[in-house]
Amino acid sequence: MSDRAKLLGRVLLGVCFLSFVGIHPALADGEVSRGTVSVKLNVTYPKFTLDGKAWENHHFLDDGAQLVILNVPTNVDHTVVIKALDGRQATLVIKSKRWRKKRNRKTKVIDFSFKTKVTLKKAASKKK
Repeated sequence: MSDRAKLLGRVLLGVCFLSFVGIHPALADGEVSRGTVSVKLNVTYPKFTLDGKAWENHHFLDDGAQLVILNVPTNVDHTVVIKALDGRQATLVIKSKRWRKKRNRKTKVIDFSFKTKVTLKKAASKKK
């Protein structure tokens, strides 16, 4: 076999291998991976802040009983304060190490997610 045929065979083998494994685009310098936070609640349509600021990119599921926060940076810790309309509140701390990675089989993109359940307790009544 000629050197050219060997090189062509190696290139084709490499292309087949990479297409089978999947090529993931690397993040550019300074770019941060982002994920989705999903919180199941015992209240409906609460207000919340992410790191002390209002977060616009979110929606509710299950008639307001599940909060989904989109495009959250995964490289730092976050604090989510959830406030019910009746005054109850809960604080959720998201550590950067607790994000779960899941590879989408069709698009071969890695998605990050954080799922939890939060119960807002009723305020203790004052006894006289």
